[in-house]
Amino acid sequence: MYENIKNNSLDIPYNARIFAVADVFDALTSKRPYKEPFSLEQSLKIIKDGTGTHFDKNVVKAFEEIYKKIYYDIFDISSSELEKIFYKSIKPYFIV
Repeated sequence: MYENIKNNSLDIPYNARIFAVADVFDALTSKRPYKEPFSLEQSLKIIKDGTGTHFDKNVVKAFEEIYKKIYYDIFDISSSELEKIFYKSIKPYFIV
């Protein structure tokens, strides 16, 4: 699977490539019962180190340009407020 990313194959849908980066970033920067969150810099380094083997290079490049803004835009927002923003954002695309 990761070999396909390395070879820039289109076997893995682009939306899945985006989700992979976002999901790992969330896991790295979130506090869990078994670990403290990684810093933004550490998290980005881990993702960049996986470029070409675990992550699509174009997705990582785009993510690198926006990750700080997105992170700080939602950092101090409560879960209930984030849920409202989420549903408002997806409403035009899904029946909610």
